[in-house]
Amino acid sequence: MFCEATTDDVQTVLDSYDVSLGFQEIEEIHEQLDHDDILAGACYFCSPEIQKNSVLSDIEDHLQRNGLVPLGMKKFIADELDDCKGHNQ
Repeated sequence: MFCEATTDDVQTVLDSYDVSLGFQEIEEIHEQLDHDDILAGACYFCSPEIQKNSVLSDIEDHLQRNGLVPLGMKKFIADELDDCKGHNQ
């Protein structure tokens, strides 16, 4: 089961917006994430692919709130039609 947010995930979201930051800045962002909240949100879904999208979506939200990527249409969205949603709580 995939539910953990990594520095690579932060990099993935930044790359999707063509934002380039150094490793130390990415580590600082990673440390600021609410990992418990990200874990709970991702584990709400059964599909590993949707779990991954949930993690990336939560990271994207954090980056948008902190002005690191532009607000607007999200690039990462967890599929709310996951057929076993809620069974892992």
